[in-house]
Amino acid sequence: MVLNKRLIETLSARDLKALILKKKQQSRVAPLERKRERILKAAAKLQKKIDRILKSIGLSAGKRGRPAGKRGRKPGRPAKKQGRRLSAAARAKIVAAQKRRWAAYRKEQKAKG
Repeated sequence: MVLNKRLIETLSARDLKALILKKKQQSRVAPLERKRERILKAAAKLQKKIDRILKSIGLSAGKRGRPAGKRGRKPGRPAKKQGRRLSAAARAKIVAAQKRRWAAYRKEQKAKG
């Protein structure tokens, strides 16, 4: 980022300071980006080695876990949501309690006027 003399003269002090700060940040980020690329390349190499080893012992890297359809639901079908079941008596108690709460609320609102 080379700044010519005219550009520097036209910039305000704030803009010039922002440009200098941006240049400093770029100089700090570049080495980190290079390091990140090296790490990603090394990780890719390791993954290839892992895949090769798994293939040699008869396992596939992409097929881990229990095969679909062996147990449980059939593949492609959504799982049923298993909710909690309430007995009729428990449900009646809840309904009665809610009715009492609403009655008390309405009574309070009526008293406020």
